[in-house]
Amino acid sequence: MTFPSSKISLVLAVLVFGIWPYGCGRGASSTSSEYAAALLAHPQAKDVEFFKRDGTDQLTYRLEEKFPASGIIGWTSQKLREMGWEPLSYDYLNPHLPSSHVKGWDKFGDATRPTEYTVHQWGADWKDRSENIVRYVFRYSYPRGGPPNLTDLEVTAVYIPAPLAKQNLEAAQKFREKNKPKN
Repeated sequence: MTFPSSKISLVLAVLVFGIWPYGCGRGASSTSSEYAAALLAHPQAKDVEFFKRDGTDQLTYRLEEKFPASGIIGWTSQKLREMGWEPLSYDYLNPHLPSSHVKGWDKFGDATRPTEYTVHQWGADWKDRSENIVRYVFRYSYPRGGPPNLTDLEVTAVYIPAPLAKQNLEAAQKFREKNKPKN
């Protein structure tokens, strides 16, 4: 089966930005000192969870921050830059797709739940000198047709060690090649 390149990019983006951070089972939750320093929980964060999953370190939390969350995104970006992380203008798994550093917020419907949700999402990657990747996703969601919830921000961060990041990128490239549309 072949997919148009836009659908391939969408599939990869959904897997990484949408389903992967939220839908995977979690390992044991623990203290932040056992995880990558690039996983930053804002001082006002609530429901903070650190966990390990499939070779990555992950963080989730909630925060009251009005859309477009400029304060928390700016705080996160500044802290990462201070630690030597470089923002990527593209999605590391889909280098032809601009990241939210470039394009800003996305809005889409999420039909993976029993009730369809409207989602506003900002997601982007950073890379350090060792080629490790950290991905942050900032998300507001609310039932479709309901009153917009643009204050309860969900934050997910995933630290991907360089060897795994390289392996994921190679797998994504193979997937795109295998599913390239035939003319």
